[in-house]
Amino acid sequence: MDYKNTKEWKCWESLKEVCEKLQITEDKMSSLSGKDLTEFWEPFLERVFKLGICFKQTAKLKEIRMHWIRPIFFMGAEKTVKIDGKEYEPNYEATSNGFGLFRSMGFLISKIYNIDQVGDEKTFKKTKKELQDLCGGVFKDLGKYLKVGYKDLKIVIKDVLKPLRDLRRANYNYFCQYYKELGFEELNLLYDRKLCNDFRTKTTGI
Repeated sequence: MDYKNTKEWKCWESLKEVCEKLQITEDKMSSLSGKDLTEFWEPFLERVFKLGICFKQTAKLKEIRMHWIRPIFFMGAEKTVKIDGKEYEPNYEATSNGFGLFRSMGFLISKIYNIDQVGDEKTFKKTKKELQDLCGGVFKDLGKYLKVGYKDLKIVIKDVLKPLRDLRRANYNYFCQYYKELGFEELNLLYDRKLCNDFRTKTTGI
């Protein structure tokens, strides 16, 4: 069987395509150390998960969620998290597990681009094994991080985003009060998009 027709090759190829499209590289990963990840990485995480399924490494996970991954970028190699002049000291094991996942994802991204070096069946088998080991490392570190790490680091993110959360809450309360005064007793912001758009236009002019 031609190795280019295998599930492993197709998952690998798809991963490289999305990495190129989103400009996700090992250097990019390093440059984001200690920063907030605001870019659209969901397609990348979806394909990493599919690769994990291919290698039977996902265990009980059903996906890799972006909000799980986002906190690991804030710390980099540091054991404290410094954001906007403030310094946070989460649980040591939490930051250690978070950085472990950050590093293993960087290693995997680097190996993804090695698909261009595969030219025959023998090279494919060798490089596929390396890819499989690195992908397994990501899922192993992700499991450790979700067990001890994510909840602690999520608190830091929540604190950093407090001004935005307060603004969103104030806008929602204003929205409810505005329409209650017009006689609307039951509002559903998620399902009545026209109501929300009318409110935004009247209040912001946008």
